[in-house]
Amino acid sequence: MIKQLVYKIVFKERSSSKSYTNYLQKHCRKFGKDVVIYDPHKVFIDKDALHFIEIGDNCQITSDVKILAHDESYSVCGLRYGALPREQKITKIGNNVFIGMNSIILMGSEIGDNVIIGAGSVVSGKVESDSVYAGNRAKKIKNLDEYFAQHQKDFEDSAYLFIKSFIKKNNRKPNTEEIHVYRLLFENKLNCAVNKPDYLVEKVIKNNSIKYSSIDEFLEKYEKRNQ
Repeated sequence: MIKQLVYKIVFKERSSSKSYTNYLQKHCRKFGKDVVIYDPHKVFIDKDALHFIEIGDNCQITSDVKILAHDESYSVCGLRYGALPREQKITKIGNNVFIGMNSIILMGSEIGDNVIIGAGSVVSGKVESDSVYAGNRAKKIKNLDEYFAQHQKDFEDSAYLFIKSFIKKNNRKPNTEEIHVYRLLFENKLNCAVNKPDYLVEKVIKNNSIKYSSIDEFLEKYEKRNQ
């Protein structure tokens, strides 16, 4: 309670994801539903130009992301030429977009729908829908179908790695609750530790294809693999 109160006093509208999204809903050119902003007090969304920013539905904006819709570099021209040629462009982010930590979305960028922006990227210009972009300057590294196929293939291997790390740390196997998102291998449930929006969890559960009948069967497979 004390921490929340301090956050409200210090960070104001950026004290929580809910308060920040409510604020942006009122002030942005467009702001969609079911947008989640992680660590909102560490996120910078151009307060001086919110009326030039559009953010679609079901977006996830992670820590230390910066979204810009103006550029003050023109001020250098004031001393050199005696004029201030301010430029302004609309910055657009489509639906179902994930923006990785420490990314910068520059003024005038147009990000399509169903896009992943890798951590530390600098986005300028147009970003295709159904794509994965990363780098400085951000470039397309694969389409979303390729990304999904690779991660589906690696999902079970990641689960084995998680179990191995868990056993090493705790000297025992994890239970169903402790196995987090990997429980989707044997049941259609997710716990709050997954830390994803409800709409996303519901859809994942609905479309999940269970591979093992129980956690015991899955752990048995893990043991055989590591013999």
